[in-house]
Amino acid sequence: MKEEKNRAWVWCHFRSSSSSIPARRRKPPVLTYPSLVKTILLQHIGHLQKFVIYIPNLDAPGSGEINLTIRVALMNGVQELTVIKAEGCAPHALPSFLFCCAEQMTKLEFINCVLNPPLEFRGFPNLKTLDLNSITFSNFERLSSFISSCPRLQRIALSDLNKSDQHLYIHAPNLEVFSIGGAFRSILFQEAQNLVSLRVFLADINEDFEEVILCNDYMLRLFSKLSKIKYLKLEGYICMLLGADYVQGALSIELDNLKTIEAVSVDLGHLREFHCLLRLIRSAPNLQKVEITVFRDENTIGEPYFLSDAADYVDCSFRNLQTVRINELVGTKAELKMIEILLRHSPVLQVLSIQVESKLDKDAKLELSKELMRFCRASPTAQILCTYDEGFGKNSSSLPQGTYSNSTGLPQGIYSNSIGNTLLMSP
Repeated sequence: MKEEKNRAWVWCHFRSSSSSIPARRRKPPVLTYPSLVKTILLQHIGHLQKFVIYIPNLDAPGSGEINLTIRVALMNGVQELTVIKAEGCAPHALPSFLFCCAEQMTKLEFINCVLNPPLEFRGFPNLKTLDLNSITFSNFERLSSFISSCPRLQRIALSDLNKSDQHLYIHAPNLEVFSIGGAFRSILFQEAQNLVSLRVFLADINEDFEEVILCNDYMLRLFSKLSKIKYLKLEGYICMLLGADYVQGALSIELDNLKTIEAVSVDLGHLREFHCLLRLIRSAPNLQKVEITVFRDENTIGEPYFLSDAADYVDCSFRNLQTVRINELVGTKAELKMIEILLRHSPVLQVLSIQVESKLDKDAKLELSKELMRFCRASPTAQILCTYDEGFGKNSSSLPQGTYSNSTGLPQGIYSNSIGNTLLMSP
C-alpha cells in the first residue's frame, strides 16, 4: 500500500504526461551541450573578465548555438576569450560579430578555429596576448595584417602552422615574447624592437629551401631588428634555413642582450646547422648559457670538414659563456668539434654538462671520456659533467673540486660519483 501511495504521488506531478511508463522511471529532460552552456551563462549576473569554452564535435545547428553563447559572453564585457574546438574535428568558424568587440579584448586564444576577419576589420587596439593553435586562415598576408592591426600586442604564440610555401612578416612594436611553430617558408620582423624572448620551431623544410631567402644573409636580416632579445630557442629545421647561404663569422651586428641560446634537434654534422649555431654564439658577446639537443642524420655523420683543427676558429671569443649543456651526445666528429671549440674559447666557463645517449656501450663511453679529457680549456676552473642515464640530470650530482681516489680504472682526472652514472672531469 505504501508503494502504491508513493507511485500515485509521483504521477500527480506528471498529470499531463501521456506515457504509460511509471514516472519514477522517467529520465529528466536532457539539455544539449550548447544549450547547457548558454543556460549557465545566462544565469550569471555581473561583469565577466574571462571566458573559456570547449567545443566538442557538433553539427551545424550546435555550432551556431555556441556562437550565440559567445555573443552572450561578449555582451557581459569579456576581455579574455578562449575558444577550443575538439582535436580531430572540423575547425570552428569564429563569428564575425567577435571582431566588432574590438575595444574590450585584451587576450584571445583560439585552438582549431577558422580565423577570417571581415575586410572592414581595423584591429583590436587593446589586445596584449594572442595565442593561435591549429588555426585555419586564407594566407600569411591576412595573418600578418591581423597582427599589425593590434598595436599593443606583447605576447604572440603561433602553433601548428601549415603554410610551407608562404613568408610571414611581423610588425608589432610592443611585442616582448614571440613563439612560432609549424611549417612556413620564412619569417622576418619588420618592427619588433622590444622583443626579448623568441622561440622558432620549423617542422618541415622545402627541398628548394636554398631559394626561399629573399635577401642575402637571411640570418642578419632576421636578427637586425631584435637588438633587445635575451632568450632564443631554435627547434627543428630552422638552423638549416638560417644557415642556407653558408655565411660564416659573426653577424655584422652584436646581440648584446642575448643571454641564453637553446637549440633543439640540431644536426651538428650538417655544415649549415653547425655554422648557424656557432655564428649565433659568436654574435652574442654577453651570452651566458648554451643548451644543445643533438639530432643525427646518418648521411652527415663524419663529414671530412670536421677533421680540421679547432684552432682554425682562433678569432672566436665567448668571453661571458659560463654554462653549456649538450643532450643526446654520442661523440660524432661534429659533436666533438663543437665541444672542442666551446672549451677552447670560453675563458670563464664553469660547467660543461653532457647527457650521453643511453645506447652507448661501456667501451664507447670510456673512449668518449678520454676524448673529452684531451681538449684544451680556456677556463682553468671548467668542469665537464657527463651523465649516462636517459633523463638529463637524473640522479646526477656535481662533485666539488679537490682530490679523489681514482679506483674506477678511468683516466686520470675522471672521477665517478657514488651513483655510478655520472662522471666529473676536472681540469
